[in-house]
Amino acid sequence: MKKIFSILLAVVLCFSAAAALVSCKDKEPIDYVAQWKLDLNSSTAKMEVTVKNYVDGDTTHFFVPGAMASEFANGVLKARYLAVDTPESTGAIEPYGQQASDFTHEKLASAESIMLESEDENWNTDANGRHLVWIWYRPAKDAEYRLLNLELLQTGLAKGKNVDGLRYTEICTLAYNQAIDFKLKVYSDEEDPKYYYGDAIETDIKYLRTHIDEVNGKRVAFTGTIVKEASANQAVYVQSYDAEDDMYYGMYVYYGYALKFGISQLKLGNSVHFVGVAKDNATYGFQISDIKYDPYQIGTDEEKDFFKVISTDNEVIYKETSVSEFNGKKTIELSIDGELVKKEYSYAQLALKTAVSFKNLKVVDIFTTSKEDSSSKGAMTLTCKDAANNTLYIRTVVLYEDDNANNPVVTAEKYLNKTIDVKGFVDFYQPESGNGQYQIKVYQTADIIVK
Repeated sequence: MKKIFSILLAVVLCFSAAAALVSCKDKEPIDYVAQWKLDLNSSTAKMEVTVKNYVDGDTTHFFVPGAMASEFANGVLKARYLAVDTPESTGAIEPYGQQASDFTHEKLASAESIMLESEDENWNTDANGRHLVWIWYRPAKDAEYRLLNLELLQTGLAKGKNVDGLRYTEICTLAYNQAIDFKLKVYSDEEDPKYYYGDAIETDIKYLRTHIDEVNGKRVAFTGTIVKEASANQAVYVQSYDAEDDMYYGMYVYYGYALKFGISQLKLGNSVHFVGVAKDNATYGFQISDIKYDPYQIGTDEEKDFFKVISTDNEVIYKETSVSEFNGKKTIELSIDGELVKKEYSYAQLALKTAVSFKNLKVVDIFTTSKEDSSSKGAMTLTCKDAANNTLYIRTVVLYEDDNANNPVVTAEKYLNKTIDVKGFVDFYQPESGNGQYQIKVYQTADIIVK
């Protein structure tokens, strides 16, 4: 089989060299992906997998099947694609990054079968513990497997990375050079319609959360799913899921009185692209405000909404969390000066403004705000314990029976010494004493269930 591949490759190389003498305008691109076949009898390590999480254009997490699952942490292989480097679609977003991510997602999501192939007999990893693999997918049961790494290069959605010395070096180089010759995608002079070229920093919520000093005071653009409408405060909570970290990152977006159009589109489950200013305020904390414009929408500045709805009816997730996890630490990877660096945070700090839920908490104490001149009179802080005696604080707004303001205010007797399930939003309380604490903010009675 290798001999057949060598003959085929020699023919292709000759053809490509001859065709190079002809202007790209006078020739058709070669479909190298269709020419290249998976050799199931080679000595390389292979296995059929299913997708766990789509991360970006060149990184995917796969469930490992059967007996081999025990060889990988939690039965999951975190794959970094060999020979390719797609533009970033997480963190500091780059042109064509989202297109590359969407392309990979589309091909794998619709595949009838996905086969991973290592460079040799072993499942090799990079410095960050990700497995370096070739990704083959079969569009239909009677179809041939297609090499996704090669296809990303061929379509111009990836640049070559560490290509030399690999088993598919030659064919990848041909596809890479052809994409350059035809000026496809990242090699074109055309702007990426999915990327914002204005004065904002196109990024994601994780990047905002972990680079506060860098983005503070700057205009940023990002996408998140609305998980809470705080219309009384002219604001929304939004969050996005990061598969690499297996957690949600959240943001509080204050639109104030600035929006002239489309506030009704800020609905639960809507995925929305925002452009605004990141501000770390001593009183209100880190949030996005000064919502100004939508970089994607056609029209004059006056005609543009200050946001754009990307999709609707997305599931609103309150991530079930344990108290020990919430009070603990989490190590994540960040790109700093082009290098991946592991950094430890408190879990609650990373999860600020995200929607979370807890089960089987015992309410051991309740403080009720009683100041007559306070708008929070009747709001409560519940001190809760889990089965392992770990402590969690829950802060409510003023709650009413059946969430009807015409009904009586809910008092401490409803919850004290009871076991509850609760869902709310990660918040940080900074009293004048300076001893701040992370807590869960609850906005409605229905979100506290007495067991």
